[in-house]
Amino acid sequence: MATDRLPDRRTGKAFSDRAQEHCFRKAHHATQLGQTTLLTVVILIPSLPLIIFDYLMAQDEPGIVYLSLVRAVLATLPVILLLPLKRIASYRKLDWLMFGYSIYICFESVFLIKLFHAEPGIMAARVPLYIVSANVMFSIAAWQRISTNLIAMPLFIGAFWLFSDASVQVLVAITSMIVIAHAFGFAAGSWLSCLRRAEFTRSTELEESNLALIRSSHQLEEANAAKSIFLSNVSHELRTPLNAIIGFSEMLQHRIFAPLGDRRYDGYAEDIAQSGRTLLNLIDDLLDLNKVEAGKLDMQATMSESY
Repeated sequence: MATDRLPDRRTGKAFSDRAQEHCFRKAHHATQLGQTTLLTVVILIPSLPLIIFDYLMAQDEPGIVYLSLVRAVLATLPVILLLPLKRIASYRKLDWLMFGYSIYICFESVFLIKLFHAEPGIMAARVPLYIVSANVMFSIAAWQRISTNLIAMPLFIGAFWLFSDASVQVLVAITSMIVIAHAFGFAAGSWLSCLRRAEFTRSTELEESNLALIRSSHQLEEANAAKSIFLSNVSHELRTPLNAIIGFSEMLQHRIFAPLGDRRYDGYAEDIAQSGRTLLNLIDDLLDLNKVEAGKLDMQATMSESY
């Protein structure tokens, strides 16, 4: 296996060979589209109750109505955008959609942290879940996953420290929790991406091995066919002169036209005839072996003849 076909376990980027990476993404696109469709629906279902809950908790805050409406529209946006993507086989557009949605969730969370500054526990319970879900569930390119984490982590930590009224000890604990969530989420997302690409590599190599085996089988069949034709032609060319040799030697043995003149010629004629029959039997055996390999020999008829 070439090194450029091995998955990178640190980031989940599998192939330094762009052609190989493109083949993987095209093959994985249909599965990714189905997973992303399901994911957006799963995100949409709890998003609406959370938006209502956040509105009720902060209904006295200025602009909360507009913020809630914007969140409701953006929560349905991925589902709406997935409809045209089903007709356009572009994994890059799907990656950018999920990347953009991840960045939107980051900034939305910052606004919510500011909104619930007096009750940081509400967002402290949500943010790690957002971080791990975004890394594990969103099947995006490795550089987009890295960029999302590099953008999200300072945003979350900075928002808690700037807008929260919690004590320093609580903020330190929240910061540690966010860092751990990012590290765990990124490691889990990279590991899953690595597994997907490693499985694609194995399946690709298996297909290549099967194709090579099929090609070898075809070549073997062609070689056997050529061998059969060669043996048939050679046997035909040999049988004709051998029959003449055996026939004429038998004529000499039986002295059909005249005596040979010396008894030693009788032995020579018999040796010639015996050698011709032996060679003819060898040729017949070769032809029978060729028929056995081709599956064309009638064994029942052959056994009957032998008895």
